Amino acid sequence: FPLAVFLGWRYEIGEEGLVRTKPASAEDVEHMELSLKKSDYAIFAAILIVAGAIAYQVVPSIRSQADADQAQVEAARIARANSVAVLPFADLSPGTDHAYLADGLSDTVLHLLSQVNGLSVTARTSSFAFKDKAMDVAQIAAALGVANILEGSVQRAGDHVRIIARLVDASSGSERWSGNFDRELSGIFAIQDEIAREVVAAMKVNVMDENKGRIEERYRPSLESYEQYVLGRSELLRETSKGDIAAEEHFKRAIELDPNYAAPYIGLVDTYMRQPRSTGRNIMEAVSLSRPLVDRAIELDPLSSDAYIALSSFQSMDKDFKGAEKSLLRAIELNPSSAEARSSYSQGLWLMGRHEEALKEARTAAELDPQSVDIQQGLSTVLWSLARSEEAIAVIRESIARNPETPSNYGLLARWLKQTGRPGESMYYIRKLHELDPTNLRWRSEICEEYLQLWDKEAAIECYETLIADYPDELDARHKLATITGRYEDGARYAEEMIKQQPTSWYRKAQLGGYLVELEQWDRLIELYREAFPGLYADPLQITDWSQWPANYLAQAWIHTGEQDKADRLLDSMLQAVLR
Repeated sequence: FPLAVFLGWRYEIGEEGLVRTKPASAEDVEHMELSLKKSDYAIFAAILIVAGAIAYQVVPSIRSQADADQAQVEAARIARANSVAVLPFADLSPGTDHAYLADGLSDTVLHLLSQVNGLSVTARTSSFAFKDKAMDVAQIAAALGVANILEGSVQRAGDHVRIIARLVDASSGSERWSGNFDRELSGIFAIQDEIAREVVAAMKVNVMDENKGRIEERYRPSLESYEQYVLGRSELLRETSKGDIAAEEHFKRAIELDPNYAAPYIGLVDTYMRQPRSTGRNIMEAVSLSRPLVDRAIELDPLSSDAYIALSSFQSMDKDFKGAEKSLLRAIELNPSSAEARSSYSQGLWLMGRHEEALKEARTAAELDPQSVDIQQGLSTVLWSLARSEEAIAVIRESIARNPETPSNYGLLARWLKQTGRPGESMYYIRKLHELDPTNLRWRSEICEEYLQLWDKEAAIECYETLIADYPDELDARHKLATITGRYEDGARYAEEMIKQQPTSWYRKAQLGGYLVELEQWDRLIELYREAFPGLYADPLQITDWSQWPANYLAQAWIHTGEQDKADRLLDSMLQAVLR
């Protein structure tokens, strides 16, 4: 409108076409009637009426929105007032050689508090990230977004232990509670329970009877088993192949010392399921070893949130998504502050196509555990799936800034950069992660893959040949080398062997389809996908993010077998899925 007014004032259309408006002369202005008329007053009145009507409609909605915003801020303030982070207790023992015991005490208290409804407890990964950092309570609280900090120290001398704990209000720096415990080491579990109860009381949180029961009636393992469990968790946090091997031994020893202690069973499951990526362990072997351990953990401790999280992962493998959702909701019910449960639930929601719900859960998990590599990667992955690629990359860059020594962050960032057309920058991060964990099979394989992205075929071939020489049983490297060198029959054979190892993996079956396309074995591809991707044969067709790739191969097969109508219907459904 302002532009139209300006053009109307500046130009006019006359006998000579479009010309600039002639300026009025002094004589013209002198004879003009410039006083306001009734029509002018009518226009002003109409403008006032319209402005009043707009204000009458808009102002209440603005006030309503302001009230809603204020209520949301107030709710957030109340929720934040009941937020707490448990920092790792300092080891003041002679020789400072009992840090694992101090960490274990902190971890257990954190776990007890996280089961209390009404408390928001920062996850271990984030609170422990500030161990040995030269930061005051206020700075740590600001970084974690909490109102309270629980800190303390442990001093062990033989079978005697002295523990000091205090709950600090981060905004004022004042103590809300403090306690000194001077007892025999065998009483450490009672100390953990007492600290948890005192923190809840100091924060004035109403604890339901069920929560009290979980604190007071929890299983107390033998001290030796507990120490082995704590050592195992400590090794897992290293995120290295050597750490995973050491963790396995600690958890096995913990179970041997106390077979009725549920926690090390889940620790061993976590270890087994990490080893295919870190040590090259066969994935199906890891799964077969882990399943009975999960069942045993739930049998020993039906209130273990971690056990239900592990159970859900195997239910997802079996494509029992409803069962997995039920297990994760149970895990969240048992531990409302479990960032891992919420992150896993986010992944499950994404697989079920409930992407916005998945993003909400992923963000909640990220708030509960801002320092966690896995949690932040989960958020990044959901953002990526919603085509918010730069935001996904930004999340990983921030995670790298917080955890510069964690290899997996570099791997995911390299993947995102590669898929956004930046292979050179991607290679930089792949080499960085290889430097951090040089014995990791996955990172070596990623370097070989990156050579292909950089169109350096000779370097890729040499890389894969070296990798196969070091890991003769590594089928994934063998099938990729076969692809590069055009040996598609060998590639198909390796893909079939990988399917035998991972019979529930849709990804491996999709890979085999690629070889069948190259070999023009169309009938075989159609039958393979009929079992692996039934949604591509359904009526109506069911196209998902992860079935677009095999759908492309199947469309080619329909065309080559003379089923053009089926191919057209499939291609049209793929297009509609992309447009949605």
